[in-house]
Amino acid sequence: MTRAVVSVLKFNFADAWEYNKLIIFVFPVLLYLWARWIHQIFKKL
Repeated sequence: MTRAVVSVLKFNFADAWEYNKLIIFVFPVLLYLWARWIHQIFKKL
């Protein structure tokens, strides 16, 4: 999964797909969770 996420972050979608076919479902969820986490950190400031 790590290689797939790194590949997506580098906009290399073909490699990400080859590493893990579930990346199309997992990456948007991770992106949402990261954004929510950052929002909560800044909300506390």
